[in-house]
Amino acid sequence: MDLGSIADWVNAAGTVGAFGAALFAGIVAVRGYRTQQRAIDRQLAVHAEDERRRAQSERQWQASKVAVWVYRGRNSWTVHAANSSGLPVYRLTVRISGEEPPFSVAIERGTQSPVPADTARKLTNALRVVLDQRNALHMDPNKLHVAIAFTDAAGVRWRRDERGKLDEVPDSFDFDEVDERLIDRLVPRHDDRDDRGIL
Repeated sequence: MDLGSIADWVNAAGTVGAFGAALFAGIVAVRGYRTQQRAIDRQLAVHAEDERRRAQSERQWQASKVAVWVYRGRNSWTVHAANSSGLPVYRLTVRISGEEPPFSVAIERGTQSPVPADTARKLTNALRVVLDQRNALHMDPNKLHVAIAFTDAAGVRWRRDERGKLDEVPDSFDFDEVDERLIDRLVPRHDDRDDRGIL
């Protein structure tokens, strides 16, 4: 037996073992790096989503405080409006549509100053005139739908649909498919006595 060849084999085995250990350590390190990178990517994605939501919330801040809704009392219909943002909104349009009888009317309001939730007298008058003209004063309130479009103080146009969902829309957006367009302050005064038969 040649001692030199045994030493060579031991050296070779040691080299292969060291190479194998280094390769194993490298694989473990790469896997650890990839695992760590995925964790960092997930954290960055969560942070980016949180940042997007925060920016969207800030962008929607004023718009989220603007709403219009209709209430049918025992003897009359009333429109309620709120702009609790402390800033005016512009180009406010209220679309009122009914199913039975079918109709769709856009009522232009223009600028809406900051107001707490209260009865909007001119919009209420316009609604009553519209319902009276369409023989709909006695319609089921669940078949009357209200949506609004307006521009906030930052110049962003919004639409709130009949379910209350708020969406940003193009600056040119307006309700197109309507039978008639009215300006609330120009609608002739409705005689409230006509509503006495409503239950």
